[in-house]
Amino acid sequence: MDEDFAEHPIVAAVDGSWSAAQAALWAADLATRLHCTLEIVHALPNPGYYFGEAAVAGPAELAESGRQPANRIVTETAELVREHFPDIDVSGSVSTGPAAQALIERSKNARMCVLGPNGTEMFGTILLGSTAILVVNNAHCPVVICRQNVEMFDSVHRQIIVGVDGTPLSDDAVEHAFQLAAAFGLPLVAVHAWQADKIEVHYPIAEARKSLATEESEAAALLAECTAGWSDKYPDVVVTRISERGGAAQILLNRASSNDIVVVGSRGRNRLIGPLLGSTSQNLIYHAPCPVVVCRRAG
Repeated sequence: MDEDFAEHPIVAAVDGSWSAAQAALWAADLATRLHCTLEIVHALPNPGYYFGEAAVAGPAELAESGRQPANRIVTETAELVREHFPDIDVSGSVSTGPAAQALIERSKNARMCVLGPNGTEMFGTILLGSTAILVVNNAHCPVVICRQNVEMFDSVHRQIIVGVDGTPLSDDAVEHAFQLAAAFGLPLVAVHAWQADKIEVHYPIAEARKSLATEESEAAALLAECTAGWSDKYPDVVVTRISERGGAAQILLNRASSNDIVVVGSRGRNRLIGPLLGSTSQNLIYHAPCPVVVCRRAG
């Protein structure tokens, strides 16, 4: 792994749930392989953020009473991590305020942020579309969403799958996919989905077939170009390149199993709440049966 990343921790968000603990264990495995430290983060909701300070004015003991179970969540998760990874350098912290805000702030110096499928909310788990989506949209580093129905930390990953679309949005995804493949010692499957241009109905059949063959050839060439430099940098990573006609999200979902890791790029323009995720990355974090790494590029 590049030395530039060694000093940046893997950040794992926890909320006391078993799915979050599973994600933290997966994050610990990742930190070990990338030679990073692990930081466990829990966000203690600030009622004033949701209701206004006047509505929640009360004794300071109330806030302190909430911090005690928060500290316990962090401590117990750290102990669980050390049971499985005794040599890992792990730390923990409790932040006050919205979970997404705390994680976005941590992401400025993080190698990756790892979340379970359920974000931390004041009233418990609500939807993936709240905390996790906000973090994916606004984080300064790649974000990993781990599915709760997978024993991530105890599974043997089969391969890394990366979506390649030939634009700057997928450049970071390709880079991180090669890094992960090298760290886990796994083969890499680079997938490019392409859509055929509309063919006029009056085209002869032979001309239509020629047009499709040309587009298929161009798609394969683009995929090779997007991965060639990284193959030179990581010669030990075995790469399979697949160019397939169809929708990117469905193609990647069809190829992903619970033992894979899928890496995709995504846009993200600002900190406003909104559907900034591309349809491919959004489909994957909701439906993929395996950990999904979203590499967002601001702009």
